[in-house]
Amino acid sequence: MAGGRIALGLQLVFLDRFALGTLLFLVALGPVARWVYPSLLVGVVTLDARGVVFVTWLSLLAAWTAMISTRIVLEYANERFRVPLRAPSWLERNQVLLFGLTTVPLLATLLSSTEYRPARCSPWRRCSWRRSFVSGSPTRGRRPRTS
Repeated sequence: MAGGRIALGLQLVFLDRFALGTLLFLVALGPVARWVYPSLLVGVVTLDARGVVFVTWLSLLAAWTAMISTRIVLEYANERFRVPLRAPSWLERNQVLLFGLTTVPLLATLLSSTEYRPARCSPWRRCSWRRSFVSGSPTRGRRPRTS
C-alpha cells in the first residue's frame, strides 16, 4: 500500500513538474538571493512602492498559474494518463490560500531588504514645487531676476 502511494506521488510530481518548479522558485528565490547570493537581486532591493506592487502582482500571478495547472493535472490525470490521482480535500478547500502563501518568502525578503525612503513632500509640509506651481514660477515662489 505504501509503495502505491509513493508511485502515485512520483507520478504527480512528474506530471506537475513545471508548476512545482514555479512554486519552488517562488519559495526559494527570496531567501537564497538574500543570504546565499546577495548580488543576485541588487537592482530589486532598491524598489519604490510602485515596484513592490509590481513584484507582488507578478509573484501572485505566477502562484495563480501554478495553482491552475496543478488543478488541471489533478482533475484530468485519470482520463488522460490513466493515473488515478485525486486532489486531497484539504487542498480543494484551501487551494487559493495555500498557493498564495508561496509568495510570502519572496515578498518578506523583498520588504525586509528594501530601504524605506519617505517621500520628500508630505501633505503636512510645505514643498517648493507647490509654491512654484501656485505662483506659476519655477523658482520656488520668487520672481526670476532680470539683468
